[in-house]
Amino acid sequence: MDLLIIVVALVFLMLVAYRGYSVILFAPVAALGAVLFTDPSLVAPMFSSVFMKKMVGFLADYFPVFMLGSVFGKVIEISGFSKSIVSAVIKVLGRERAYRISPARSAARRGMRFSLHNDAPVVPPNILFLIWNAVTRLSRGGEVIGPDQRLTPAEALRAVTLDAAYQHFEEATKGSIEVGKLADMAVLSANPLRVAPSAIKDIAVLATLKEGVPIHVLERAHLPDALAAGAADAR
Repeated sequence: MDLLIIVVALVFLMLVAYRGYSVILFAPVAALGAVLFTDPSLVAPMFSSVFMKKMVGFLADYFPVFMLGSVFGKVIEISGFSKSIVSAVIKVLGRERAYRISPARSAARRGMRFSLHNDAPVVPPNILFLIWNAVTRLSRGGEVIGPDQRLTPAEALRAVTLDAAYQHFEEATKGSIEVGKLADMAVLSANPLRVAPSAIKDIAVLATLKEGVPIHVLERAHLPDALAAGAADAR
């Protein structure tokens, strides 16, 4: 029974990660739930050994730091203190240096192939938000941080597709929709190359496909007929 509770807790955390939420924030909830439903003297060491060490590795040693960092980040976001942080960074580094944080335009100008990424699971992965951020470079306080380092939507899109695949040595099979590649793709509610830059972050992911097979479908009614049929078959 104790093992079953632990398995349920792990499945819960995997579901949390799949839905894009921070595992760091939900891990204590899963641990507490396991303890409440079983013998604490048995569950605590088992959960620590099975999950923390086997599945997360070094997280066992640094978990308190990660958890505090996640909570601190959320408090900053809710309180609006992030606006002050941007101002402080500019004040400490100077406007010229601060505006060159993540100098994507400079990298593109030099022909460097770079990618955009999240530090998940501390920050939930949101590719369209990354594209929006690279295109607008708008801070939470409404200030444009380094306007001369902004990318075009096409350049930002390339940084999460073709060049991301290149960095993983997978450009022969991923990164673009071509004959002979895996057909790993997403169906979006709007074209990020045609909407206003400010609207990119609001685009919804209607479906994701792995090797041409729908593995996540938000609204099947909005998919092309062939994909909608494939989604039904996949279920």
